[in-house]
Amino acid sequence: PYKKINATSIVLLRIDKERGHTSFTLFPTEACVSIEGRYVKLGAIYADYGLQFLMDRIHALTGVTIDNYIVSSYETLPHLQNTLLAGGVSCTVPDNLYLNDLQRDITVDLQMGRHLLDGNGAVQLLIFDAYNDGINTQEATTFRYVREFYTQYTNIVNYALATKNISAIIEHSNTDLTAEKLLDSVDMMFKYSASQIEINVPTTQKHIANKTLTVIEDEDAIRAFSNYRKIYY
Repeated sequence: PYKKINATSIVLLRIDKERGHTSFTLFPTEACVSIEGRYVKLGAIYADYGLQFLMDRIHALTGVTIDNYIVSSYETLPHLQNTLLAGGVSCTVPDNLYLNDLQRDITVDLQMGRHLLDGNGAVQLLIFDAYNDGINTQEATTFRYVREFYTQYTNIVNYALATKNISAIIEHSNTDLTAEKLLDSVDMMFKYSASQIEINVPTTQKHIANKTLTVIEDEDAIRAFSNYRKIYY
């Protein structure tokens, strides 16, 4: 039950009118932040403290106001993707991924390379957590997928259907966005091209109680985001 609400990936998407692009920042969910005098993994805040507290903590780390949230799960994602991008999402599978975990009821069988994945295929890609090459991670793979999903959905060829199927975001995710707000934002979503990641969230190593923790210090994070602490739309 705990794992069902543990955040495996946290991505901040910013549509920036001043710079004329949309950018994405990945937050390391295994890194710890200080809460009430103890260190808590960023990905565990959702389960332990709730979604609003998580958004408030991201705001405290960055100074960037979180206007809205979209929370997707392995159960809802296939329906969301298949509605918004019926032809699939072109994704890079970073390695030959195979996993048959009967205890967790997880089966993954994907070949390395570029593939057009439907919603169920995307879940196989995202649920894989057995990387052992020291380079690829489940979190990084999810980040690349989110960026590909958004970039491909906001291709101008999909604009004509946007007002019709954008309600799928509300139907197939947990979000505070309303249909009215989404429809008002359609033109803005399609106007600005997606850029590469701009900000790496700084972390440091701390030795606490005979353990080495990866920690996000508030002051370091605020400093990294200092050039972007403006009103984002």
